[in-house]
This record gives sequence, C-alpha cells and structure tokens, in this order.
Amino acid sequence: MVNPKARASGQRMSRSSIASLMAKSLGDARSLELVDEATRKLGIVTEDLDCEEANMVFEHLAGRGGAIATVARFAKARFILLSVA
Repeated sequence: MVNPKARASGQRMSRSSIASLMAKSLGDARSLELVDEATRKLGIVTEDLDCEEANMVFEHLAGRGGAIATVARFAKARFILLSVA
C-alpha cells in the first residue's frame, strides 16, 4: 500500500535510505547491495525512488524468501509509517 499523501507530494527516498531500513538486520553493505540489485532487476535507474518504486523494491525483496523476505517486509512497514508522518 502506498500512502496517497506521499505519492501526491512527490516524496522521494535515496537508495541508501531505503537500505538503512534493513541495515540493522542485514548490515549496511548487504542491504545496499540488495537494494541496488533489486532496482537493477526492476529497471529503476534513478538514485532517489518515489514511494511506488520503493514499495516495488520491498516487494521484490520479500519475494526472495527466508530472512531477507522477513526483513524486507518489516522495512516496508517502517517505510509506510515514515511516509505517513
């Protein structure tokens, strides 16, 4: 679910900020590596992602299964909460 207010405002978030939502569990380097890999596979070329693109990244990572999927789901929930605030 994408926050309509965040979408309307054009709110964007850097790849490193998205990765930081997973870094406590996966580490900084691994989190950024996963975000970069996901954006490449999804065809996202910009450094800053809008809400819809960020959600696509989290959904992509959640589809991997295992610990990465669990961490991605929690990171997506945190991202949604941050975009509401």
